[in-house]
Amino acid sequence: MAKKKGVSSEKAKAKEAKKAKAEKKAEKRETKKTKGGSARPGADDEEDLDAILEKLAKEWEAKHKVNEETVAGPPTRRANATLTPCPSGNHLWFIGGEYFSEDGKAHFYNDVYRYTPEKDEWRCYTSPNSPGPRSAHSVVASPAGGGKLFLFGGEFSSLSQNTFHHYRDFWVFDVATHSWDRIETKIKPIARSGHRMALWKHYIVLFGGFVDVGVRTNYLNDLWLFDTQEYKWIQVDFGPNDRQPHSRSGFSFLPIAEGVIMHGGYTKTYDKGKRPVGVALEDTWFLKMSLNPKEIKWEKRKKIGYAPTTARSGCSMALWAAKAQGVLFGGVSDVDKDEEQLDSVFYNDMFGYQTSGNGRWVSMNLKKKKKMGGQKKEKGKNPAEIRKYAEEEEEEPLSDDEATPAATPMSPAEPTPRSIFAMSDDPDQPPMPFQRYNAMLAVLRNTLYIYGGIFEHGPKEYTLDDFWSIQLDKMEAFTCLRPLDVTIDQNAESDSEDDDDDGEHEGEDEDEEQAEGGSGDEVEAETDVVGTPAPEPDDVEEDKNKLRAKANEFLGSSKDSTRSAEDQISTPLPGETLAMFYSRSKDYWAQKAYGSSDNKGKLLRRDGFALAEERYASYKPILEEVEKILAEAGLDEEEIKRVGASGGQVATASRPSFIGTEVHPCEGIVRNMKAPFTSSHNSSEKELDVSNGAQPTSGKTNRRGFVMRTTVAICAVFVLLRAHLPSKFITTPSRNPALNSIIPGIKEDKAYGWKDDIWPIRPQQPWDISTDFAHPRKLKYDVEEGTWLRLDISRDGEIVFDMLGDLYCLPSDALRSSDGQTRWRAYPILLGVPWDSDPHFSPDGRKLVFRSDAGLGVENIWTMPWRGCRTAALRSYDHDVETAHPLNQSLLQALAHEEEDESWLAQGFKEDDDKRLRRLLREGRAEAHRVTNETYRWVSDARFHPDGDKVIATKWYTSGRSLGAGEGWIYEVPLSDKSTKPGDGMRVIGRSLPFGWEPEQYPDQQIGPEQFVWWGKDRLIYSKNVAEESDGAFEYSKDVYKGIYAIFSRNLTTGATEKLVSASPGSASRPELSHDRRTLAFVRRVRDKEALVLKDLVSGTIRNIWYGLTYDATPISAPMGTYPSFAFTPDDKGIVIWAAGSLWRVPLAVNQDGERIGNGEPAKILFKATIEKRIAETRISETDLLKEESRDVQRIRVFKELAVDETGSNAVFRAGGKTVHRSFGTEDASAHKTGEKLVPVVLQNATYYSPSFVPHMPNLVIHVRWSDIFLSTFEIADLSRQMAFEVSGGLPLGRYDSPVICECEGLNRHIAFIRRGGDDMTGHVVATAKPGIYIGTLTLPSPFGMPTATERTFAIKDIRRVSKMTPKRIKFVDGASKLLTHTSRKASVIDISGEPDENGEYPAETLAEGKMSTELVVTPRMLNSVKSSTHMRTAPAKVGHAAFVDFFQIYVADGTAVDKPLWSKPGLNATRGLARVSLDGGHDLTWSRDGSTLFWFLGPYLHSLKIDQLKHCRSAIQGDPSTFGIDCVRQYVNVTEVHAYHQSESRRLSDDAFDVARRETKGKVDPSQSHADILVIINATLVTMATGSEANDIVHDGTIIIQGGVIQLVGRSLVAPQGAKVIDAQGGVVVPGFVDVHAHWNGADTVASSWEQLAFLAYGCTTMHNPSSDTVDTWTERVRVESGLMIGPRIFTTGTIIYGAGAASYHQDIADDAEARSALIRLKVEAGPYAFSYKNYNIPSRASRQRLIKVAKELAMNVYPEGGMNFDWDLTYIIDGMTTVEHSLPIPTLYDDILTLFSASGTGNTPTHIVNYGGIFGEDYVWAHESLPFDDKLRRFVPHGYLEGLSRSVSAPRDSYQLFNTSASVYEMTKRGLNGNVGAHGEPPVGLNYHEEMWFFSQGGMTPYEVLRSATRSGALSLGLFSSIGSLQEGKLADMLIYPPGAAILDDISLSRDIRFVIKGGRVWDASTMEEEWPLKGKRPSLPPLSAD
Repeated sequence: MAKKKGVSSEKAKAKEAKKAKAEKKAEKRETKKTKGGSARPGADDEEDLDAILEKLAKEWEAKHKVNEETVAGPPTRRANATLTPCPSGNHLWFIGGEYFSEDGKAHFYNDVYRYTPEKDEWRCYTSPNSPGPRSAHSVVASPAGGGKLFLFGGEFSSLSQNTFHHYRDFWVFDVATHSWDRIETKIKPIARSGHRMALWKHYIVLFGGFVDVGVRTNYLNDLWLFDTQEYKWIQVDFGPNDRQPHSRSGFSFLPIAEGVIMHGGYTKTYDKGKRPVGVALEDTWFLKMSLNPKEIKWEKRKKIGYAPTTARSGCSMALWAAKAQGVLFGGVSDVDKDEEQLDSVFYNDMFGYQTSGNGRWVSMNLKKKKKMGGQKKEKGKNPAEIRKYAEEEEEEPLSDDEATPAATPMSPAEPTPRSIFAMSDDPDQPPMPFQRYNAMLAVLRNTLYIYGGIFEHGPKEYTLDDFWSIQLDKMEAFTCLRPLDVTIDQNAESDSEDDDDDGEHEGEDEDEEQAEGGSGDEVEAETDVVGTPAPEPDDVEEDKNKLRAKANEFLGSSKDSTRSAEDQISTPLPGETLAMFYSRSKDYWAQKAYGSSDNKGKLLRRDGFALAEERYASYKPILEEVEKILAEAGLDEEEIKRVGASGGQVATASRPSFIGTEVHPCEGIVRNMKAPFTSSHNSSEKELDVSNGAQPTSGKTNRRGFVMRTTVAICAVFVLLRAHLPSKFITTPSRNPALNSIIPGIKEDKAYGWKDDIWPIRPQQPWDISTDFAHPRKLKYDVEEGTWLRLDISRDGEIVFDMLGDLYCLPSDALRSSDGQTRWRAYPILLGVPWDSDPHFSPDGRKLVFRSDAGLGVENIWTMPWRGCRTAALRSYDHDVETAHPLNQSLLQALAHEEEDESWLAQGFKEDDDKRLRRLLREGRAEAHRVTNETYRWVSDARFHPDGDKVIATKWYTSGRSLGAGEGWIYEVPLSDKSTKPGDGMRVIGRSLPFGWEPEQYPDQQIGPEQFVWWGKDRLIYSKNVAEESDGAFEYSKDVYKGIYAIFSRNLTTGATEKLVSASPGSASRPELSHDRRTLAFVRRVRDKEALVLKDLVSGTIRNIWYGLTYDATPISAPMGTYPSFAFTPDDKGIVIWAAGSLWRVPLAVNQDGERIGNGEPAKILFKATIEKRIAETRISETDLLKEESRDVQRIRVFKELAVDETGSNAVFRAGGKTVHRSFGTEDASAHKTGEKLVPVVLQNATYYSPSFVPHMPNLVIHVRWSDIFLSTFEIADLSRQMAFEVSGGLPLGRYDSPVICECEGLNRHIAFIRRGGDDMTGHVVATAKPGIYIGTLTLPSPFGMPTATERTFAIKDIRRVSKMTPKRIKFVDGASKLLTHTSRKASVIDISGEPDENGEYPAETLAEGKMSTELVVTPRMLNSVKSSTHMRTAPAKVGHAAFVDFFQIYVADGTAVDKPLWSKPGLNATRGLARVSLDGGHDLTWSRDGSTLFWFLGPYLHSLKIDQLKHCRSAIQGDPSTFGIDCVRQYVNVTEVHAYHQSESRRLSDDAFDVARRETKGKVDPSQSHADILVIINATLVTMATGSEANDIVHDGTIIIQGGVIQLVGRSLVAPQGAKVIDAQGGVVVPGFVDVHAHWNGADTVASSWEQLAFLAYGCTTMHNPSSDTVDTWTERVRVESGLMIGPRIFTTGTIIYGAGAASYHQDIADDAEARSALIRLKVEAGPYAFSYKNYNIPSRASRQRLIKVAKELAMNVYPEGGMNFDWDLTYIIDGMTTVEHSLPIPTLYDDILTLFSASGTGNTPTHIVNYGGIFGEDYVWAHESLPFDDKLRRFVPHGYLEGLSRSVSAPRDSYQLFNTSASVYEMTKRGLNGNVGAHGEPPVGLNYHEEMWFFSQGGMTPYEVLRSATRSGALSLGLFSSIGSLQEGKLADMLIYPPGAAILDDISLSRDIRFVIKGGRVWDASTMEEEWPLKGKRPSLPPLSAD
């Protein structure tokens, strides 16, 4: 029992004496249970561990040479060393160990001993380069290289044991030279002790161990392999469904032929709220090994045979290799003596484990000598002198009754009759080692050797030093090689204090033992007896009265009805002993001690125990009163004890549930009791008298009666304590997130069985967004308004809100005095680089939960303590002047170092611990704790459960689309930092499947629940998009008035769902609940207003109480919330909500029906906040486009459609629109000294594609020519004769590609090709029927002689379709009998040798499939007949190798691995034997004909790899589960750079001009004397955009002189040179060509002339930047434009997006720097200097985005990101310095916080009003107001079918278009310096919509000039091209537009589409027809037949 009031000083002295005694016993060792302990206690004099280690290392190096010394005997006594059989001789090797001397000092060793049994000789070896002193390490022997010993890990502590260290080093000891070498590897296991290693073939297998982190011990179960050939560590990963052993240390680990046997060990279980429990393991596992680490598996073995009957730890087992048997000796087991004491039982028995088969245990007893006639026993010998019992005659095992009692369990407190302290003199009892644990065992040949171990007796621990051996093949007797030199005190006894289990929690000090065993009451009681005077009666009565008053206060007189999780864990429970209380809360107390103590390890836990003891003592008298209540309720002493042991709860299935009921079941029970009491729901007195309650029945108590009485008693206590004690103590506490349920009674939503186990493909590597990426600039400014401020109100009325990723607080006075006139200072409470938002208070007001991307940059949930606004403030203000007085000293010191620390980070240095702490203090997050640890999915909007120990939050899931779908997840709130992992938590409300969907489609559902709030303890209210949920797909441009979101409630216990508010009218979202849970508040659209709405949940009445809100975001995907969170005031008399940039207090009242209603006009809560943002340098690089475009030739860097000949020495491929031949190893001076040549063609200016070689005739190439009129024609090129032949006969009009010739002999061959249907770029009206694969016959041109003109045309005969498939490519195999087809994810073979089925299809088989591949090619082996007419999977034997592109990298798999879809996800998911062959990716894979060599392109680099070279990297591939051996493979890849060029447009323009001049003059023109290539524009109103100021940029009567496509002069009164082309503008306006910064189009992969590019150019867009298009196809299209094969603007692209969501074709994790570099190199290399941009598209990790920016800076690339309506992500793009933000911010109306940040940052914006967020798209406005199908100009370029669909029959109110608010925000920012760019998103009709986008810009307030500036200058600046385009200035490219006279576009921007001439690079077109005006006047573009009319 606890001490009473008035404890005497004698008692205090007794307590101090007890503490002193406990400290004196701190030396007690706790290595029992196999070193599974923690840091050890020690003296006060502490040394620095690093200094100790360094000192020891220097001493060894200075004093010791490689030395061999014979020593007198075994090593000095020590424990936890290693004893290892020599791999190359009959020796034993003894290494390291530890010993703890009587004075408490720790001694560690690193000496090496060798024992030779034949000589009974010990030798000691020292080496200058040896491992540090250690114990609990592991050593394994290998016979390789003459014998080696490998050592890993172990532990070390200082002499005084105050510091502790785990080793991570790896060493090898050479048996021959006796020298050590350290093995350094980049990847290796973490530091550890107590692990084990075994050698299997050339692998060292390492498993388990433990790591002591100070507060607790972490046990491990990871498995590692060390390849002794490659000297490389490999971690073996197991799948979630694979069986694995429990974490452990100190086990046995025995190698056998098939794998490794693992047995036993020791671990601890740490269950929340429970005492840590040590567990001795007795399971046996078999590790089935394989040379392929991915095939390694664990198998659990049953216990068969005669095994140890009691679980024991510290039992050692060695391998008896000769018999394939393990030999086990000794050990210890703990036996519960009573509830608080353990007895340790020690053993010295032996068991064998036969490893063959399934394993079997056998006993190993000593044999007894056969008694021979006339022979007597040998007597009288001293056992210490006996070396051997020799008996040569045949012997037999003893019977059970004759066996020597080797298995003698031994309790130190109860010695057996046979003494354990001396060896027996009885010859009938042969000598043997006595009981021990952790003995060191080794078997050498057939002899077992045993050295030392540990034994405990009484309070002492003894390290033994005896040395024994026994012949295992004889089992006659033990031989004592060295007797024990340790004196064991036989008289030592265990008292109640000393007997406490020292192994129950390794590392606990005596204070902890005191908690677990005796609380000190016995000592104190003893003191009373000795002489402490008893208190007087009056004093006793007074003390009782005070105690009763304290108890009454504790039982409910306090008004505080809720408690924090911290109070819950730190307050003892009724019935809890000190031991129970400390066991439940020890982690908390250790954390508390950590903040005020410099101690570590065991000493830290001692400090924590002292705090817990103090807390317990203060509560103990009060808790005793509660125990009296239980007794008065009828519980007898045993029942009270059982209730107390269960923490105040009855563990029975009949117990009523306390979860999920508004009125607690206990209240009903207590109401039925006769005892008077008052419910805790009443605010009056809460005392309880149960003296008249049920009394115990006489006689034996049955269980039913006990349960009833217990329930009544517990319920009575519950009613009284409900307002004070933490709810987790009176209801069922939360469970670990890893379990199936966090709240009992609530079932996990299993999401139809779906597992989120695909994305991401690779996990993120460590990164800190605050320190690994520089933010050197600082913005600081004041604001009085903010955008989208999410808020909450504390119980004291303090308002916390987020603004620009920081958290701010307003004092409670701001709420109480919200008069609309007083402006309050908002105090920052969270600052810094991390983006923090969504703040919400815990029910008790003591914690704040929020969302933050701190660390890795993925938004997670965090908590921090809340102590009030002033305390949390990071800045302090006095009368609006910043002062430092109220700030704490730690913060002031951190602020004093801010400039220094930030400068350090800006320079790229890593911060140390001190700098990090200062930064966290400055940011306000020093006490923040992580709740979730998602690294891919992100979490938002967390709300505390009413109990305060868990939160509900929205977890966002992306599918193939990057728009998040919400789910409701519950997470436990930790009391301190704890290890959490992705996926922790419990899904309670998932997504719903649309009708007809299958469970496997669950991840494709793009709509889910969000915005959760608690309604009681087991109900949730949430909002959900119901308009699209049934379709499963998010759609843009929705009608908000029809209703999108509705509000629901879900009972988590029953699963019942109720719709609370319907979606119509105007949606219903952002639910918030009043404190009394009666009133639901939400927002909805009402006509042209946004309303705050109340619903009374009792009556159902709905009222719109205020129409002053900002429009909600229900039409879009809104992870930031469809409206900012708001809150009821603490008294429910008002609501505080954000609207129109301000905070408002909306007053409420209660009517006669109890319903809340509006109560007057809302008032602003005026505030002023100082924004402080660290931002990065804006990423912008300038590209010298003029330099590149002015060259005579331009290099082609992008190639596609690669094919190689049968020898692998020649390649053909497509370069733009030409076919190029490359012969490897040749040089040609005329082809730029490389082997590239254009193949001969019939038409020089045509486009060619799809080349391939003719088998057996390597000089012949067949490819396809395109004509916009005649479509496709085949040509055959003869490379040797440089001749071209047309194959036009017999081929119907159509679109063809992929022609291939059969692998036959002779000139008469089969040909196969693919016919395509119509498409968007070539039209859908001509020759579209019967697409598929066709074959025919063709006679090839003879290779001899010169053919005549008629002999140059060939025809295809017997054409027939053999398949309806339209794959990417085809190839003949097996002569002409089969066709091999390839798509992006399937390789198939079609047998065309037989007859088709009734549907005309030939038999086909699938050879290989890719799970997520974008290319797949295989090499077939001999293919037998294909028997199925459907695509059946073939046997793997039919495939030689498969190569595929997965996530942009190239992989190769052996044909035996194609039985499953090919996949490269690291781990067990990957295809077996997979090898990565590309460093940075590649495309256009193709095999040589014999399958020996793989070829691919990446930019101008042609790669090849001979597959047989992979054999050199077999081990590297097997050992690299992440990158599959690329570091090795890369050295065998051959890279050939391809050089190909085309004439530049500037050169071609001059040539065309001179050619025209020659024709016009009918003579020669001397270019050096002629001005024929000069263009002059006169009489123009020039809008130069040179300065960006309208006053300076307008030039009237201006002239521009252009030559060679470059502006030479700009000004007035300029004279046109003689012979120049002159265009009279007649006063018309001339502006720079328009720059479309955000343009998409569909036809980049076409071979036809592009109507899209013509339309763009016709409407004045001379420069197009596509921020999402295929890299290879778009750069190929650019080559076609620049080489003159088609007409179009300047084309630029980001290339393929770097995509964060789950679309296999685009997804990239960017998990590390190497992946970031590869991603950008992959883009850069395809176009060189033109590839200046990339796009990160909704990448969830900010770390990934920052990695890309760092690489982009090195590669001079800009970034144009998309946040996909994610408001918070968009703003981090600005903070991190991205070049622009593409699309508008999803909140259309912005306020001063964002307006200032955005405009001052340097980041530009392309708002794309045409597809604006927040409402109906701008394109809908265009369709509703324009007659597009009747526009003559559009009909000239755009397929008419497109135009017919571009009309909208229903117009919408202007308020439905949020784009007008966006336009106003953009205009405001451009006035402040923002580059606002025009981008029309490629929305139809292309070209025209660019002008509509310009008009939308004007609606926000821009003047026409300002709009034109955005369309020209701003765009060029944002693209980094302003030095070359964007203005009319000398030395820039001549891109401009000429308007007709009278087109006053400077007055009316709607006239911008009426263009007269378009000029790009000096070439002039009539904008209405795109007929060329100069220099080739009259030249009209050609287009395919696109329309039917």
